[in-house]
Amino acid sequence: MAGMIDGMRADLLAQDQERCLGSGRPSPDWITSDESRPRYGGAEKQVLTSDRGKSVETNLTDDEAFEILVGIRRPSNFAQDLIVAYRKKGWSHNQRVWGHIIALGELNPEPKPAGEQVTNDIGGLLGVFKRAQSRLKFPKVRLAASDGTPVRFGIAGPRSKHVGTIGITDDGEYGFDQKWFGRIHLDGKFEKGRNLTPAVEQVIRDFASDPAGTAAAYGKKSGHCCFCNAELTDERSRFVGYGKICAGNWKLPWGEKE
Repeated sequence: MAGMIDGMRADLLAQDQERCLGSGRPSPDWITSDESRPRYGGAEKQVLTSDRGKSVETNLTDDEAFEILVGIRRPSNFAQDLIVAYRKKGWSHNQRVWGHIIALGELNPEPKPAGEQVTNDIGGLLGVFKRAQSRLKFPKVRLAASDGTPVRFGIAGPRSKHVGTIGITDDGEYGFDQKWFGRIHLDGKFEKGRNLTPAVEQVIRDFASDPAGTAAAYGKKSGHCCFCNAELTDERSRFVGYGKICAGNWKLPWGEKE
């Protein structure tokens, strides 16, 4: 079924690209010079707000936003779904908000900071997650910064554009209010996200340099295992800071209570 859906997406995207080319309005990724840039944004400015309070000020028409999405060279699954939805029957109110958000982001991209290592051994986290994958399909870790900000680490799955990398976010819902702190690439380099703060960066440093110690500190303070989020009810687990099963899954020490 997934293959059929992906095939349908590809067919529709190809048709949409042909339509945009025929209209004489190339989309952003096809622009070769400033002179060839299409003049988007002629509509009167308006503020669109989703049911969950996400807002965007836009001067694009829906057709312009759609054409910009079609021109994204490697659109996310979410962007692809928006393209297919618009072509079929137009956008719902919430889809319209996100269509404009993504389109405006393509027209006016924020400069991305160069990838850099947060610590010299941050690439070691990739090894920690790889070992966990021998027992867990999608290993995840939940920690907290010193200011209480939730910090989640998770492996990007096969449908991601960054398969195998470690994405770092907060507890927010993807596509709505999630904060993105960064990504650890397969070469161990850390790409800083737009929402990264010094406190969050510090917990990434701590976890990279001492996975077991950082996991234990979180568990002892919160009363929950950072790997499975279960409450630590066993006396030895509370002493160690994470559970025995998770210690085995992540190949970390789990000693006896002294």
